[in-house]
Amino acid sequence: MSQRPVVVVTGGSSNIGWACVRRFSTDHRVLIADLQAPQESTGDDVEFFQTDITDAQACAAMMTRASAMGPVVALVHSAAITMPARPVQQISADEWRRVIDVNLTGAFLVAQSAIPALLATRGSLVIISSRAARTGVAALVPTAQGTKPHYCASKAGVLSLVKSLAVELADGGVRVNAVVPGSIEGQMIPRERWPELATHIPLGRLGRPEEIADAAHFLCSPQAHYITGQSIDVNGGTYFQGMYASVEWVDIEMGLVKSLVFGLLIIWIASAKGFFLHLEKSGGFGAEGVSRTTTDAVVLSSVSILVWDYLISAIML
Repeated sequence: MSQRPVVVVTGGSSNIGWACVRRFSTDHRVLIADLQAPQESTGDDVEFFQTDITDAQACAAMMTRASAMGPVVALVHSAAITMPARPVQQISADEWRRVIDVNLTGAFLVAQSAIPALLATRGSLVIISSRAARTGVAALVPTAQGTKPHYCASKAGVLSLVKSLAVELADGGVRVNAVVPGSIEGQMIPRERWPELATHIPLGRLGRPEEIADAAHFLCSPQAHYITGQSIDVNGGTYFQGMYASVEWVDIEMGLVKSLVFGLLIIWIASAKGFFLHLEKSGGFGAEGVSRTTTDAVVLSSVSILVWDYLISAIML
C-alpha cells in the first residue's frame, strides 16, 4: 500500500473537482467525496466515498475514511451547486435555502469535520469560490435573466469563512485559502457559449479546470507555507484589484476618462477667460484692482483644485 499523504477532494467526480483529483494524485493518495462516483477510471491511489456535504455525520464519516488511508495533509472543497438564472423576485425561499445550504453551510461542515485531521498534520484547506463572490453577478455580462443572488451570496460567504478559519487555525499551523475561478470550461457553461464568452475575457479564452487545480495544488504545497487567509483569483483578467474588467467595461472606462479630461479642459478655459475679464472690470493692476483680483484668484484657484481632485478621483474609481 502507498505511504503517500492523503488529500480529500469534495465534488471530485467532475469538472474542477476531477481536475484537482488528477493533479493531486501525482503526489498524494486522494479520496473523492461526492454524491456520485466519477465516470472516468481512477488509479490505485484514488478512492471514492459517497458523501452528502450538507450532512454533518456524512462529513465526519468522510474524514474517518480518509484518515484510514493515511495522514490527511490537505482538503480541497470543490462541491457546489447553481441554479438557472431568473429575476430575484422569482426565486423561491426553498431554492434560496438549498443553494446556501449546499454552497455555504456545506463548506462549513466539511471544514469543521476536517479540522482535527489537518491539525494533526499542520495541513492545508482550500475552498473553491467564484468570481461571482466578488461581482455579485454570476455571469460575465449582466442580463435581464438575473444575477443568481443566492449563488453569489453563498460564494461570497465562503470567502469570509476562509478568513475566519485562517485566523482560528493559524496557531495550529493549518493554512486556509480560497481559489476564485472566473469562467471555466466544463458542464456549468454550455460549450456553444464558449466562443462568445471568450470575447469578454482579456486573455481571450475561458479557463481550464486544470488551471484551477494547479492553483489549489500550489496553495497546499510547501511553496505556499507562508500564505493563509488569501483568495487567489484565476479568471483571465476579468476581475482584479476591485475592478470588474470585461472588455466592454474597459472601453466604457476609457470613454469616461476622455470625457472627464475634455470637461476639465473646458473648465480651465472658461475660468481663465472669466479671470481676465474680471481683472479688466476691477481696475486692472491698480491697488484696489489687485486686491480684489487677488482674492478672486485665490477663490478661483481653490475651486479649480477641488474640481481637479474630484475628477481625478472619479477617473481612478
